[in-house]
Amino acid sequence: MRQKAYDSDPIPCSFSRDKYVQGTRDQVFITEQFKDYTDLEELMEYVASDDPRTQYAINKDLSINLMPSKKIRLKVDKQKVLSNGTVPAELADQIVDNIDWTLPRKSVLKNEMIMLDILASNKWERPIYFAISAATDSYIGLKDYFQLEGFAYRFIPVKTVNADNSIGRVHLDKMYDNFMNKYQWGGIEDPDVFLDFHHRRTMDILSYRTNFARLGVELLNNNKSDSAEAVFDRCQELMPNEKIPYDQFMLTYVRGYYTCNAPEKAIKLSRVLLDNYFEDLDYYYTLDEKHLKNLDREKNVSIQVIGYILDLAEQYKQKDLELEIQERMERFAKANNLN
Repeated sequence: MRQKAYDSDPIPCSFSRDKYVQGTRDQVFITEQFKDYTDLEELMEYVASDDPRTQYAINKDLSINLMPSKKIRLKVDKQKVLSNGTVPAELADQIVDNIDWTLPRKSVLKNEMIMLDILASNKWERPIYFAISAATDSYIGLKDYFQLEGFAYRFIPVKTVNADNSIGRVHLDKMYDNFMNKYQWGGIEDPDVFLDFHHRRTMDILSYRTNFARLGVELLNNNKSDSAEAVFDRCQELMPNEKIPYDQFMLTYVRGYYTCNAPEKAIKLSRVLLDNYFEDLDYYYTLDEKHLKNLDREKNVSIQVIGYILDLAEQYKQKDLELEIQERMERFAKANNLN
């Protein structure tokens, strides 16, 4: 990435190769020598230094590099981030003067060190994205400054803390355009394209549905129910129950359809989910007591999903569905001798 590739310039990085070859700065320990927030560029200069005063000597032949603070400050050029589109104009008044954050651990590994140096060297010139599929540890404490645009978070100098612990703000226009118009899905919806168990259960597939759901909910929160309904529809077109069986994550879609004032779609989806989870329960109760206990968590999830669908039917006054669910529950309990 330090070499030009096609039309892409090399990544901005101040570290020369000798600073990060194997065996050099594999792990940099934080001493917290500086108690206040310290400019990231200064910290990177300190880490890159070969001055013995910036290192800890383990013995006469071995020293380790140090970082003097875990409290970091990244300066923000407000005019630049507005002019180059890093921050939408409507968020101009929310741009922070500096991004101040604290690293979550007592050391940084080499990959994290390079990430920090890219942040320092970039000076808000180019977009920086973090994959949504990465472990949250790899976000090095910056998730409050993320903007979701699809399957990646863009790093922006606007702080967002959500009550539901979801990460970042959603850029509705970009994410909607990506999901509904730009992304190519590789034939995932094609009945002739086989998805084996591994592919159906990967986090990538699950993240497709959860991110469609998040986009739909955000659209609803912004009074765009028609667009939200289209998003919920598109997800099911791409990943129908026949290809990737619906699970508890689809409950957001049921509630979403009710909120969109599309109860017929909510009821249709509810019935598919009910079929899936009653079928699971039928299987669980064919097992002996020992094996059923081993699947106690899965059994409880099935019961909770059915109960949640019933609650939604009651909340949105779908009496026919409510009675249908209650009758199925009674038949199931009687067939399995449950009180």
